[in-house]
Amino acid sequence: MIYLASNVGKLAAIRDNGSLEWVALPDSSFSYDSTMSHNGLIIILNNSNRLAAIGSNGTLVWETDVLDIGNSFSGPTEIVVGGDDRIYLRHAD
Repeated sequence: MIYLASNVGKLAAIRDNGSLEWVALPDSSFSYDSTMSHNGLIIILNNSNRLAAIGSNGTLVWETDVLDIGNSFSGPTEIVVGGDDRIYLRHAD
């Protein structure tokens, strides 16, 4: 399966033969890159500063409360998943 995240906040899964498996649109769009955890969840940070996990079937598995991600105007530049599946938000500054 290939997972694609668009710049308008849609997440899609494409089968190996090129056909569309599913398209997920979280409640609010996201503008940061997505990443995959070691247990197969797709992690996104939406425009409301909530982390969300999307399952391999396109459904929302969990979502956090609003996160205080500091005073950076650019927001996080990367979502990183550590070896223990701990999620980190990395800032460029």
